[in-house]
Amino acid sequence: MGWTHSWVRDTELDELAFKAAVHDCQIVLLECGAQLAGFDGTGIPIFEPDHIVFNGSDPASCEPFVNGGAKPWRGAGGPIP
Repeated sequence: MGWTHSWVRDTELDELAFKAAVHDCQIVLLECGAQLAGFDGTGIPIFEPDHIVFNGSDPASCEPFVNGGAKPWRGAGGPIP
């Protein structure tokens, strides 16, 4: 059993800065060889210009990292309309 704190905060990166951050994440992950998967530990991680979603690859998955950039995000359900 774990303890999680989740919250929503104001967007801090504008669209261009978020795209640059996504690009930087992709470079770092290629270099370090991390075994990442999608939200639920399966599939592929998502590094899009407007959102980032990843988790450890099963069986090492635990809590996903989700950042919707300029969009509020609702986990595996995708962006909040």
